[in-house]
Amino acid sequence: MEIEYLLCLFANDKDEPFRWASADLEAVRKEYQPARMRERCGDRFRSSEYSIHCQIGGHPRFAAGYVLPEHVQIGPLSDAVIFAIGWVDLAQHLVRVWRWVEEILQTYDLLDVGLAKSSLARAKESINQWLREDQCASLLTESEALLLEQVSPDDSVTH
Repeated sequence: MEIEYLLCLFANDKDEPFRWASADLEAVRKEYQPARMRERCGDRFRSSEYSIHCQIGGHPRFAAGYVLPEHVQIGPLSDAVIFAIGWVDLAQHLVRVWRWVEEILQTYDLLDVGLAKSSLARAKESINQWLREDQCASLLTESEALLLEQVSPDDSVTH
């Protein structure tokens, strides 16, 4: 998710890539931590989504069992459902990343460089088809995400 935040900053300020590339460690810690980048991007990202991802991928919890399934007991959701949720989540993030890439190409007037324009058109066509045809393509609502977070009632959320 951090790459989405960084792409957002790049798309909204042409000086940002240089600031990022030339920042010392102190500046990186101050300006490029996930919470700070989300803040700088305005209301484009939900902190709760980042928190859920941290709980699943960054901290050992029951809800993250699908990451290392051989180390956990069988949970209330089937392996197929958990696997599908992971793929849909990945696809949703890739759509957002590609949209930031599109905005950057436009902002920096790079649409005529190499295959940018034709690649962008093909990606947009694929994304639009997925959004039209797959019922799982739309982003989870805040309440749906919170419901998924509560996979196990015995696993308290500390974030």
